[in-house]
Amino acid sequence: MFSRIANLIRGFFSLFISGIEREHPEALLEAAQEDFRAKMAQARDALANSAGLVSKLQGQIRDQQSQITQITARITANVKAGNTAVAGELALRLSTLKADLARNQEQLKIAEQSYQTAVKQVSMAQTEFQKKMEQLKTKLNQAKINEALAAATSASANMSFKIGDLGDSLGRVDEILTDRVAKAEGKVRATGDLVAAQSVELGMKEEEQKALADQALAEFMASQGLSLPGAKVAEGAGAATDAPPADAGKQMGPAGFDAVSGK
Repeated sequence: MFSRIANLIRGFFSLFISGIEREHPEALLEAAQEDFRAKMAQARDALANSAGLVSKLQGQIRDQQSQITQITARITANVKAGNTAVAGELALRLSTLKADLARNQEQLKIAEQSYQTAVKQVSMAQTEFQKKMEQLKTKLNQAKINEALAAATSASANMSFKIGDLGDSLGRVDEILTDRVAKAEGKVRATGDLVAAQSVELGMKEEEQKALADQALAEFMASQGLSLPGAKVAEGAGAATDAPPADAGKQMGPAGFDAVSGK
């Protein structure tokens, strides 16, 4: 009974989590990246331990090779000195040391191969994971684009307004803009007409002012018994036209006749 209930609860949780995963695949990708980072950290620690073992074996082999060289020299010296017992002990020690050296060299070979293989595996795993993540991100973006396109297509198919409604709205906008343009043109024309009228009025005022000034000057000159220079020239020309010259009497009549003397 309790087992069935537990299975049912697990089933509900599984469905709930599956629904969340379907709605939020980005969260799954992020979780996968975090998990991969943790595994990569463990892999790097393992590589570091493997590299440390290789380094330790290399150090032991160097020490053993150095000891073998020293013991070989001591055996040779003791044999020459006739110390066969000491030379025998050193030879036995040398034999054991060489066996340990061979074992360490074999272990070093295995450890080095294991380390190199692990390095390749970690590098390949990282490359494959990055490639897979790029593929999934591309597919996720494509899914989002397709979903957005489907939503836009569905919205276009389910539009409730008519084209005529859209045309009425555009017609209203056109009417408003036409009124604004006409009003602006009217303001421009009114301003231009006002400026033109002011210019005409200003010209008339200037001419009127000049005429009044000329009249005032003429009255002043007349009251003073003076005349303008232009007026003198005109009067002299008039006198020469209307009045006869002073010797007109002498010139009248036949040539050579003097009206005064009668000759």
